[in-house]
Parts: sequence; structure tokens; C-alpha cells
Amino acid sequence: ASLDVETITAISGSVQTWDFVFGDSADFIDVVEKLLSTEGAPKVISCSWSHYESNYTKAQAQAVNREFMKLGLSGFSYFIGSGDSGPSLSPSCKKHNPLFPSTSAYVTAVGGMVVNKNTHEPEAWIHSSGGFSTYID
Repeated sequence: ASLDVETITAISGSVQTWDFVFGDSADFIDVVEKLLSTEGAPKVISCSWSHYESNYTKAQAQAVNREFMKLGLSGFSYFIGSGDSGPSLSPSCKKHNPLFPSTSAYVTAVGGMVVNKNTHEPEAWIHSSGGFSTYID
């Protein structure tokens, strides 16, 4: 997460940046509630913290999605890293296990890129994750 803050601060020049820090056990609902209740909070949010979707029940994921919907309706844009482990499999290795909340329809998932050593052109990083939700019909 500190790389996000360092990069944004370095390229944004004199644009004011805020840093919200939540512990490893922070719930995304807590994050949204904090943003919505903070006077003057920035409207563009960058987050690189996520969990495997299988760590949530369908009801929990739907509750988080509702909160992200509220955030969007309040004028916020929430960008989240798609992950660093490629299209992961569930612990049982029987189905795709995407990272959440990058699978939410109410956030923008952002994958990585690299510069090709031969062509010097940007390319998608093969370890970016994300994917389609196993909970959304």
C-alpha cells in the first residue's frame, strides 16, 4: 500500500493527498463508512488491499457491494488493485478464486503493466489478477 501512496504523491505534484490507514482486519464496509463520514474527503480513492472472494459469503460480498454503490452515488471513484497472483484457484483447486472487491461492479479494478525489454512498449503484467465474480449472476 505504501507504494501506491509514494507513486501518487510523486506524480501528483502539489495535489493534496490523504492517507487513510486501516488494520489488516479492516472491513471494506468500515472503509466506506469512514469515507462517507469524513468532511471534505477526497473523491478519488486508490486501494491495493483485497482478499480472495472465497473468504466472504455471498451475503457479505453483496453487503460490501451495496456500500460501494453508495460511495459511487456520493461522487467517489474507487480504484483497487486487481491483485498480484494471477487467476488464482480456490484452496480446493477446483474453481477460479478472484480477488474481492476488484470483482465488484462498483469499483474500478486496475491491473499492472510492464515495459517489454525488446520493444520498449508497455504490456499487461501477466500476474495481474481480478476476474469475474463467482457471486454475481
